[in-house]
Amino acid sequence: MVTEFPRRKIEFDGRRFGAALAAFGELKWIRAPVAFNAVFERWQAPILGWRYENPESKLKKFFRGIVEDCPESVDWCFEASFRNWFIVPCRLIEVMDREGGNFVDSAVSVAQEDQDFCIQANTDMELILQGLEKAAREKGE
Repeated sequence: MVTEFPRRKIEFDGRRFGAALAAFGELKWIRAPVAFNAVFERWQAPILGWRYENPESKLKKFFRGIVEDCPESVDWCFEASFRNWFIVPCRLIEVMDREGGNFVDSAVSVAQEDQDFCIQANTDMELILQGLEKAAREKGE
């Protein structure tokens, strides 16, 4: 049974992610999550990815802290071993390791099999976004 959750409650604006992340460096690329896929009419597992023009190593610890402190429902991973950095539910990495593919392939697989998980992960992603926005405001003060 899929948990009913109004779509309007979880809708991300990529500009919010971009503004929060830009407070910590010049963004070269960003992929903000989309909570609900209207084409397939299902929730998606959220993936936040970005690349800084000149990434600072000290930021890795900061983003790991955000990932550890903000979410409440699912386990999250901050992945920075690639040129792009990602915040994803750890389950996507587990699926990727098991089935091959990439984060997007894993997200599709999880969305097909577990809508409750996707809803919980999107609720957490909003908390992560709020944590990033708070840190960005504090940095600007």
